[in-house]
Amino acid sequence: MSPRPFLIVPMAFAMPVLLHAQEPPRALDYGSTVLARTADMKSDVDAAGIMDLLRTVPPADSLYERTLLRRLTVQLDRDSFADALATTELGILQQGKFEYLFRYEKIAALAGLKKYDQALALADSGIARYPGSFLFPDMKGRVMNESGEPARALAIFEDNVVAFPALPASIRPWVRTASCNPAVAPSIARATSA
Repeated sequence: MSPRPFLIVPMAFAMPVLLHAQEPPRALDYGSTVLARTADMKSDVDAAGIMDLLRTVPPADSLYERTLLRRLTVQLDRDSFADALATTELGILQQGKFEYLFRYEKIAALAGLKKYDQALALADSGIARYPGSFLFPDMKGRVMNESGEPARALAIFEDNVVAFPALPASIRPWVRTASCNPAVAPSIARATSA
């Protein structure tokens, strides 16, 4: 909807001044209102409605990153990997506290588009950028498994578990697993005792 112009003539100058009616400013809690409204909507039924609502949240809103994450969830649920890739780029540009999640999900979007080389390069970049995180090695293993390299994927999963600092420091016995979700990579999921 385009703004409706209207004319004001200031008495002091006797010159017409053209002003545009602007959309009223949104409330400070607009992002939380939108997130609450979309939480009750089912992404498989009303994805278009959810996306339309989420797009109304301006980047200046304090919950803009969270609305981007919600958009990303809907896009990935619907296998809209190209749209998800664009949303991850928006999230990375925000350079906020969820930047690492947007980088992680970008790897998933690239893998969904079968761009395995780019996904693996981004996973390596994430490993270097966030050395204590288990997310990026895990995603690298998932991408390798999906691209047809299950043996290399298994090695990455095992290294990721062994390198996880809480496990060796524990005084209780633990089991090394290849994946937290064996359904994701059934050809490589196996458990061995440490």
